[in-house]
Amino acid sequence: MKKILFLSVIILSFAIYQPICTQHQTKGSGFNYPSITASDSAKSILTLQNDIQKILGASGLKTLRYGISIYSVDSKKYFFEKNSDMLLTPASVSKLFTAATALHYLGSDYKLKTELYIDGSVQNNILIGDIYLVGYGNPFFYSSHLDSMAQTIKDLGVKEIRGNIYADGSFFDELTERLDYSGDKDIVQALQPITALIINNNILKVTVTAGNRAGQLVWVQTDPPSDGFSYNVTAKVHGFIREERKIPTPRQRGNNLEPENQQKSKSPKNEIIAGDSPSDIAQRRQSSDTKEGISVNTKLQNDGTQLITVTGRLDAGKSYTYFDFIRKPDLVAAGSLKNKIEKLGITIIGALSQKSVKSVNNKSNLRVVYEVTNNITDLIVPMVKNSDNFQAEVLFKIIGAKSGKLRDNAKETRRLIENLFENFGINCKECVLYDGSGLSRRSKITADAVTRLLEKTYNTNYGKVIDSSLAIASVDGTIRNRFFGTLAENNLHGKTGTHSNVSALAGYVLTLDGERLAYSMIFNGGDISTFKKIENEIGAVLAQFFYFNRIN
Repeated sequence: MKKILFLSVIILSFAIYQPICTQHQTKGSGFNYPSITASDSAKSILTLQNDIQKILGASGLKTLRYGISIYSVDSKKYFFEKNSDMLLTPASVSKLFTAATALHYLGSDYKLKTELYIDGSVQNNILIGDIYLVGYGNPFFYSSHLDSMAQTIKDLGVKEIRGNIYADGSFFDELTERLDYSGDKDIVQALQPITALIINNNILKVTVTAGNRAGQLVWVQTDPPSDGFSYNVTAKVHGFIREERKIPTPRQRGNNLEPENQQKSKSPKNEIIAGDSPSDIAQRRQSSDTKEGISVNTKLQNDGTQLITVTGRLDAGKSYTYFDFIRKPDLVAAGSLKNKIEKLGITIIGALSQKSVKSVNNKSNLRVVYEVTNNITDLIVPMVKNSDNFQAEVLFKIIGAKSGKLRDNAKETRRLIENLFENFGINCKECVLYDGSGLSRRSKITADAVTRLLEKTYNTNYGKVIDSSLAIASVDGTIRNRFFGTLAENNLHGKTGTHSNVSALAGYVLTLDGERLAYSMIFNGGDISTFKKIENEIGAVLAQFFYFNRIN
């Protein structure tokens, strides 16, 4: 029935639309409507404005704070404005400014990198020198890349390393918690540490497996495996299983932690230097106390290692998986590299520590032997489309770090966002964004500033990147389950924003005439389900807009 109604709306709309004999031209070149006068155009827009006012009037928004701005990218005029200059909390719509600032100052060809350096020479199969694992904010660096790096060391003919394994995350400043550099008073949503050297999205996976015999210690595996972890395992197997159901030992499965050593604290050497979308970890993390009776907790130690404590009991033959944040990602990444190099039979006579590759005095023997690179668009598209908060904060730090004018990455990024406003002629001196994701409730923006950003970026050389990063109504991203059965379906592109009392939607939509509108709706206070209903209704109205005259 819905499909029949939807087709009827389309047929009726085009039946009215066809006699107008419109001729849509390319963006920015205007429109040619031979049978429509300026007066007719104004009446069409007035009708649209009245329709939107009816939606707002029926929703009881009189006592709430909200702003709406709708602007034609093609004909360069506003279609609708309501409180468009009101300062509001934008939530994840902030990611549009993070993405635009990155593309504007770094360019769409900017590379995200993680590099492996060798500072030394190979003599008689011995590397005399140090190894540096250096991160530049690439969130797509995983444990599997370390396998390739370790193999590269082996392929150089190295059988022994007489030097240290260093982690270098110095590209970013030392503020790794969003709460610290945003100045917020509450966490809002917990995020993993924002670091330049990233491994597995800075998420730790701990798998606990019970063997066959009651009373024996459980086996523990980590992903990534790393010498950056230490262990305190006292949990034991409860019960037993039949002989034919015995599970393989960790040695048979290639486990990195043998059972006889699990109760001991396996710590790296003393040379270590201490140091709109729910997060993936929030969805997958399990309570430390479970029905199985097993408990897993982690804690950062003074020596920089992350202590994994496993207590309680686990039924024979069962396994339990626990997720947590990697507290010291740079050290864990380098420790994992060390672990993988040693598994290839290479002896390391040296320490695991932290040090910047820039501190190397004699750079004659310093060279990159392996590099993992991703384009910045690989980050921006999923960051915006899926509203990934961790990726947004990484990008926020990259912008400031790359500029290098201020050691405080976040402060420098905010300065560049202000510059972007000036370059685009966006008049909002009181607008401020304290983080890259929009988790900060302190951030303030106006609906008009968002619309103008969309209008200005659309005509840049990176405009298509911004547009392609937006979620598509009824298709993907954060609006994949919205706008079904309307002309906005597979038409409207948008970035959502959601807090407990904030809802926002901004992006582009094509009218029935093929005119591109940039829109922004931000609601603060009240029921977000009501706000999203309003957003859906206004989005549908915009998608079905067309010019008309009284003759036709």
